[in-house]
Amino acid sequence: MKSRYGLATAAIAVVAVTFAWSAVADVVAFDPTQGTFGQITPLNPADSVTFGGSGIPTNAVNYATFTNGSGLSLLVGLSATPHYFAPTPTNDGNGTFFVQPGVDPTHGNLPFWNFSYFAELSDGTDISTIGLKLYYDLDPGLNTAVSDLGVIDFGAYGPLGHLAQDSQNIGFSFLSTGATGITHPAVTSFDPNHGQYSFRLGAAGFGYVDMNVNTVPLPAGLPLLGSAFAGLALLRRRTKAKA
Repeated sequence: MKSRYGLATAAIAVVAVTFAWSAVADVVAFDPTQGTFGQITPLNPADSVTFGGSGIPTNAVNYATFTNGSGLSLLVGLSATPHYFAPTPTNDGNGTFFVQPGVDPTHGNLPFWNFSYFAELSDGTDISTIGLKLYYDLDPGLNTAVSDLGVIDFGAYGPLGHLAQDSQNIGFSFLSTGATGITHPAVTSFDPNHGQYSFRLGAAGFGYVDMNVNTVPLPAGLPLLGSAFAGLALLRRRTKAKA
């Protein structure tokens, strides 16, 4: 499963969710169950969801479409995806993913999973102008406060066009060292062997989506369990949120 990291050198990463915005939006409650979980479809038929690479799964994404007061719609989505040929993460069908702990010695000694994101506007407005942000977590502890997440501000990298998508690895050094457009998290002690990591993606005036990534051993039968979760998700598919 080969992923392209074209935005890594530009220090663009991932982030996340909730449906109300205020001056203290960075500290609102984190909730990966809000939004819709499943296959993500772009707003514009001419666009494609690829997470910036080829062969990256796009059928297990926590996503939502929000419309601001001017009638402009923003689609945002987050997913945990394999790093190259690593095991495909499983999920609970409701915004939480389960990934193989450890690092891949054959592909840069990086974690076996990537965080992948997709953000698209409904018209030709440049996405770097709307305040799009991606929040990321390097603290292995549970329930990290949103205010303690790192922040990637896409406004620092414009112009980007009406669509931004990529697949990044939480082990990339730019997430914990000095980089343009990044506010580093309160805790930078990422541990590839255990922990829960949270992500949020969205923009003020629109809304946000979240996801959790838990590192757990993946026994041989667990991919089947993941498929079962996916089937359950289809049966109880949540309504797409609107701002």
